[in-house]
Amino acid sequence: MTRRSNGTFLPGFSPGKPRGVRNRLAHQVFIDAFEHWNEPEPSNKDGKTKGQVALELLYRERAESYLRVMSALLPKQFEHAAAELNLPDEELDELILSLRRRMDEHRAVEQRADVPI
Repeated sequence: MTRRSNGTFLPGFSPGKPRGVRNRLAHQVFIDAFEHWNEPEPSNKDGKTKGQVALELLYRERAESYLRVMSALLPKQFEHAAAELNLPDEELDELILSLRRRMDEHRAVEQRADVPI
């Protein structure tokens, strides 16, 4: 018997792909793409790789696509590893107020720049 009474398959009797096949395939595709990316471009005298030449060409000919590629490669969440601020609450409040004033000043300058003369 390969199924439970509720119709689900018992462990080891699934008719689908064996475990890990998808991960192994994705890993191999990544390895192949990485190797191709890093191959030297024969037509380039500067020793650039195929990937570098492709990025440069994309940047020059279709900047919007270049930006899309770059943003897709960046992590969705970026953690800034800044030094910890061990400030007393009063100093932290002053820092926040100072930053808010600077933001307000910046917005005021931007609004003045948007007003037609």
